[in-house]
Amino acid sequence: MFIKTPELALKALLESQEQKRSIDKVEREYFGFDYCQLGSALMQQWQLPEVYSQIIEHHLYPEHSKPIFRAETEIVNHAYHLSEKPGYLNKYLSKIMANRQHYEIGQENIEEVVTKEVVENIDQVYAMLSPPNPHGVAMNGIEI
Repeated sequence: MFIKTPELALKALLESQEQKRSIDKVEREYFGFDYCQLGSALMQQWQLPEVYSQIIEHHLYPEHSKPIFRAETEIVNHAYHLSEKPGYLNKYLSKIMANRQHYEIGQENIEEVVTKEVVENIDQVYAMLSPPNPHGVAMNGIEI
């Protein structure tokens, strides 16, 4: 979206931030689709397993994903909130610590464990989601 129509994509992003509206809703008004739908279409074009398109399309609203992919979609939903909302990590970690008898992690180590997991796995996740794409995807007449 930012490559093919950067002005419109930026306008949607700024409007979303200024009006405190969800970016996916603003993008649907501007483009007729949102970045979640676009990502899902790319996963399908790349012929990746359905789990990827389901996660990407529904990561903002995991309850809309197929039940078989709900757990994975909720994990990505948490990752999205961790990256987008200040304080979400502390709220999420507090919830984990309230139930820490289920985990073998002490309070003093939780941030260290989470940070280590992110660092160890981020390159693999990025590589999985960024395969080469020799062909563009067209959505609502816009080639992306």
